[in-house]
Amino acid sequence: MKGTIPGYRTEIALRKTILLGKDEVTIQGRADGLHPDGSYDEIKSTYRPGSLVRKLESDPHHPYWLQLACYRWMSAESHDATEEIPDRLIVVDARSLECETLDARHWTPDDFESWLVKRLEAIIKREGERRAFVKRQKKLAGLLAFPFTEVRSGQQGFMDEINATCRAKGRLLGQAPTGIGKSLGSLFPALKYAMEGGTKVAFLTPKNSQFTVAENAAQQLAKSVPLRSITLVAKAKLCLNDEVNCTPESCPYAKGHYDKVADSGLLRKLSRRAVLTPQSIKAIAKKHQVCPYTLSMQLIPRRDVLISDYNHAFSPESNLRAKMAGADLEAPRPVVLVDEAHNLPDRARDHWSGSLKVADAEGTRWHRALAKILSTGATTHPDPDKLNRIATKMLDAILDESAGPVEKTRERANLDLELFFAVRRFTALLSASIERDHFFLRNPQPGMWEVHCLDAAAYIAEKFEDFSSIIAFSATLKPLDFYRNELGLTRPADKAIEWASPFDAVNQKTILIPQVSTLWREREQNYGKIASAIQRIVAMKTGHYMAFFPSFAFLDQMAARLSPGDIEILTQVPGQSLRDTAAMLERFREPLPGKTLLMLAVQGGTFAEGIDLPGDQLIGAFIVGPGLPAVTPVREKMREYFEKKYGAGFDYAYTYPAMAKSVQAAGRVIRNGDDRGIVVLMDRRFSDVSSMASLPAHWIDHIHEARPGESLAGHINDFWT
Repeated sequence: MKGTIPGYRTEIALRKTILLGKDEVTIQGRADGLHPDGSYDEIKSTYRPGSLVRKLESDPHHPYWLQLACYRWMSAESHDATEEIPDRLIVVDARSLECETLDARHWTPDDFESWLVKRLEAIIKREGERRAFVKRQKKLAGLLAFPFTEVRSGQQGFMDEINATCRAKGRLLGQAPTGIGKSLGSLFPALKYAMEGGTKVAFLTPKNSQFTVAENAAQQLAKSVPLRSITLVAKAKLCLNDEVNCTPESCPYAKGHYDKVADSGLLRKLSRRAVLTPQSIKAIAKKHQVCPYTLSMQLIPRRDVLISDYNHAFSPESNLRAKMAGADLEAPRPVVLVDEAHNLPDRARDHWSGSLKVADAEGTRWHRALAKILSTGATTHPDPDKLNRIATKMLDAILDESAGPVEKTRERANLDLELFFAVRRFTALLSASIERDHFFLRNPQPGMWEVHCLDAAAYIAEKFEDFSSIIAFSATLKPLDFYRNELGLTRPADKAIEWASPFDAVNQKTILIPQVSTLWREREQNYGKIASAIQRIVAMKTGHYMAFFPSFAFLDQMAARLSPGDIEILTQVPGQSLRDTAAMLERFREPLPGKTLLMLAVQGGTFAEGIDLPGDQLIGAFIVGPGLPAVTPVREKMREYFEKKYGAGFDYAYTYPAMAKSVQAAGRVIRNGDDRGIVVLMDRRFSDVSSMASLPAHWIDHIHEARPGESLAGHINDFWT
């Protein structure tokens, strides 16, 4: 327009300062265009012009109208434009460049100023609350005390190292054995440092079931100061309705949420609660008829500690730092504690992998179009760039239709929306995979494409940039160099430390039986040997034992060969419900004088990680073979990739992930200083150099490898006596 309208100006800088109480507030902006008559243009380009126009026509409070009203208000004293000459919103179709002009007649400068003053007063109030929050944190930091008079063996060194890492704004990878007190030992120094600096701590776990340990640690620390923690779960798990539909028209909890929260003073009341769990938030939200997820989002910036799943920090679309900061754009970066960090590489790989299949378009009119797209490039050497271009055209078509006047049923609209997000996510992964060798694109069957991330270290490292200090810990992080590479913690200043076990090493008898094999081709002739060895060893001392197998198929073979006799056998089954799992665990924990109980479970499963069975609840574990991942096209591509990158493809793709599961399962036996028990490693591959490098140091120093023909009865009986 600058060249076609005489006197038309572009990029007009505007600024105005007003006094609100004792505060001087400056508002500034830049208008797209100014006509000679004093009226403004604001230009908005979009791929959905029809949808945007409808929103603008139906909502006088739309941000774009408020933006124009702000320009008019800022210049009201410097221009003589009358209300008969309206400002204009120009909506531009980003593809065709066609324009539609809408006149702005909703707001007078006086009306806008009234709205603006209320908004600014709310912002100033929130800023005052933020400053008070930071002042409170710094005061409490000096009062925060370790909740016990004595620390556990090794725990002080663990805490000192975390404290030093936080103060250096560094990054630490730590293998910390069971019993050192990792949860409390990491949260205490990290929180003390964070509160001194007016920031917060994020405590991240791989599973919701592991939140309790972090919540208990926060509860312990709240004994010395009025600490505030909150646990965040996915929206679907917090929703009070049978179906997640967050529109005010469909959800009574979403309708008027912010007004109900403000009128009840709910945020102020909840500031007195030390630990807020998903269960307590749901109960509070139901009582006040508000949305529990939105309430959680409002509460997070007001809490000292956020406990959540990895998803909230490491998924591609996540922005945990922004959630913790709220409206405070200048907030210092939080500290992050990554519990059970050996799980993070695979979780991140899953986040950066995905698929698109014809079935995703079921029930929509796009079924044939998607089938045609997915038949494109179904060759040995697929072209991700070509597939991405074609799929992106489908995205545009879905957007075009949604912006048009076609009426749809709610079910049809929901199916189209689900398809849109499925295609959008897949195209985003395709874009990321182009010319990058850490992705693998495959066509496993007609009408389906998959993108697999082979190495997520770069994406984990990118997410770590949101935090001032990173503390990643687990009892299973060996070899340390493997996990440094997998987690992107490869800067020269990054630390990797293995802490010694706080328990007397003689309390665990570790036996390696290399005379049996769990190799696929040798399993049939070894099933009987393995069952016989387990039967003989559990007969030497009455008590509770677990046997962990590489798969459910292997477990079934063992279950068929083990003779119950005086032994009660509990068996994990595929897809076991939470209720059945809890009942099985409860049964296992029951004392059974004079009776031996043997649980059969799989490595990497529910019973192999994250549960405590102290004392006589568990006195022995059999680790039957390293549970190597199945050989698949994706796993083989991973092996090729890591062989090229590190010269250790098989170890990175198979051995190290398997050993992490084996060590985790064996770690159920010794949980405190009074525990005594045996760990039996059954497979000659456990004696390989790579496998031994994955074992905790205190195991290696005291492991007994059975010799051919040797009877283990003497060794085991001597240990028990």
